[in-house]
Formats: sequence, C-alpha cells, structure tokens
Amino acid sequence: MGMGHFLQENGEHMTKATTEQDKRTFEPPLTKKGSPLVIGDEGKLAAGVKGYAIKSGSRIMIPLIIAEKEGSGDVGRFLDALSPRCVIPNVTSPRLKGMLKRRGFKPRYDGEVDIWERE
Repeated sequence: MGMGHFLQENGEHMTKATTEQDKRTFEPPLTKKGSPLVIGDEGKLAAGVKGYAIKSGSRIMIPLIIAEKEGSGDVGRFLDALSPRCVIPNVTSPRLKGMLKRRGFKPRYDGEVDIWERE
C-alpha cells in the first residue's frame, strides 16, 4: 500500500501512513495556545477526527480524540500516521487503549498521569 491523504477543510492535503513501513510523519494542527477545551466545539485534527492538540516542549500532546463517525477507521488511520513527537495523555477509554497498544504505543507514567507514546 502507498501513501494516502487527509484533506483539511481549507483544501490542503495532510499525509497519512497506510502501512507500518510508511514513515509516521503526520502532526495534527495545534489548538491555539490558551484556548479552552470546549466539548462540542473541538477542532479538526484530521479527516473524520476531531479533538485537541497542544505543543508541550518538543512533544505534541493530544488529550482528546473523537471519531466523527465511530467504526469508520478514521481514528485508527490517524494514530497510524502520527509522528513520534505525538503522545496521547490521560487515556481513559478501553477502546482507545487497545487501539494504541495494537499500534505500538506504550504507557509511561509522568507522576500520576499516563502518557502513551511509541517506543
């Protein structure tokens, strides 16, 4: 399989990996610094995926991931494409935990917070 694309609302393409061998280089658009997290008014992270992404040091933390259509595979493709700088903190969903484990993410604990990242 080759590379596919996410299409942003502004018409620009965002590359997504479609196989494990493809480079994982996708970094979602960042939420404006200081913006409140408002449920129901999340930003678009990728095609079919809403959420919240912020820069923290050299990492991009993605504490909220929401499928626009559950079961479509969009969140899985999003996770497959993420660059190693992207981490998922505070995972509470058993479904998301399973998706992360299957994609090589592992939790580590930063104090009392779990942060899922690829090794």
